Amino acid sequence: MSFVKRAFYSVIYHKGNNLLLFGIFTLILTLVLSSICVRDAAEKGINQIGKSVDISVLAIKHKDDMELDSFGLQMAHEMEKLPQVKMGSYLSDTIAVAKDFKSYFNKDLYTYTLEILPERYSKEWEDGSVNLVGITDTSNYWFFQENRNKLLEGRHLKKEDEGKSYAIISRVLAETNHLEVGDTITLQSFTMKNKVKEFKIVGIHSGAIGNTFPSYEADCNYIFTPVEFADYLGPGGIKKAEYTLNNAFKANNFIDAAQMIVEQGEDKGELTFETNNLMFLQASSAMKSSIYVANAILVSVIFMGGIVLCLMVLYSMLGRFFEVGVLLSLGERRKYIVLQMIIEVFLPLLPAIPISIISSNLIAGWLGEILLSNGPAMEKITVLVSIQSIFIVCVCGLVLAITACILPIKRIMKYQPKKLLQIME
Repeated sequence: MSFVKRAFYSVIYHKGNNLLLFGIFTLILTLVLSSICVRDAAEKGINQIGKSVDISVLAIKHKDDMELDSFGLQMAHEMEKLPQVKMGSYLSDTIAVAKDFKSYFNKDLYTYTLEILPERYSKEWEDGSVNLVGITDTSNYWFFQENRNKLLEGRHLKKEDEGKSYAIISRVLAETNHLEVGDTITLQSFTMKNKVKEFKIVGIHSGAIGNTFPSYEADCNYIFTPVEFADYLGPGGIKKAEYTLNNAFKANNFIDAAQMIVEQGEDKGELTFETNNLMFLQASSAMKSSIYVANAILVSVIFMGGIVLCLMVLYSMLGRFFEVGVLLSLGERRKYIVLQMIIEVFLPLLPAIPISIISSNLIAGWLGEILLSNGPAMEKITVLVSIQSIFIVCVCGLVLAITACILPIKRIMKYQPKKLLQIME
């Protein structure tokens, strides 16, 4: 009788042990496949979060520990053209002069300060100076976000307003100069008198009068325009450039590419890039925890399952060494006995694989609901059994089956039937 037929007959004869072996294989493979599915779903969730949650990189140039220096707007625009960037926003501030309207000026405070500190403050800071802020989006500026000021009329400046000569002024300036939304004002550069620009008022903010010196630093003297015009009327350059990326995982790629642009520009090696990925880390923390738990389950199940299977196969073989001795005495080769044993182990594995695939769909969905319930992208994640996962679990089953056969094979290869016969005699 061939070893293949003996293996089938043996599986039927020792059906109790083989049913138990089938159950263990099914349990192990189900947990393994479920863990793989949950891990894959969590990784997809992290990728989705990386694309949906904004991550920004701030580019600044330090003049010293307390002050920022300016850098070129043109270079900042070149960085915005990089493929990793979804949107760029910029900030620039300078002093400008009100050409055809009056700014707020605290004459008494100015006179008093000039008397006690004449060497520090210039007479050029008299009536007419305003604080000109060039910005991409005023709604995100601290001036409006800290419950300090709000927009009373009109609208905020947006990204779409780049290149358009729009301005937002304070209610104090509007009332003092009888201005309203739709009117125009003219500003002059503080340092270069030949630079003049006319702006259309699109918004009025609530900036109030304050005992601030110089007077242009009072909230009511804040005038907001698109960044190009603050760059034009000022000494040149911007103070900050913030880039919103289209994928959180591309931050390092963007920084590397931006550094190359910096090295080719005027501000060589002087820009600092700071990544703000706190929202991404918070959003993805639950997913990363799920991956850690799934990997822990996967490793522990494979390790413990391999030990249990190995001991069980070895235990089932202990009572069959008389059969092995008889076969060897009849001239059967050891390799065929080993192959018979391997077939006997693999036969319970074959039905265990499809059953584990079916059952893991239910268990993976339940386990994924528990582990991924805190993830923000849970509604978009479906825990499914993929072809790749099935392939991995098949390989895992084969490895476990081979591992379970190692000790019995070793015993069979060293087994001497003559010793058994001598003991029986």
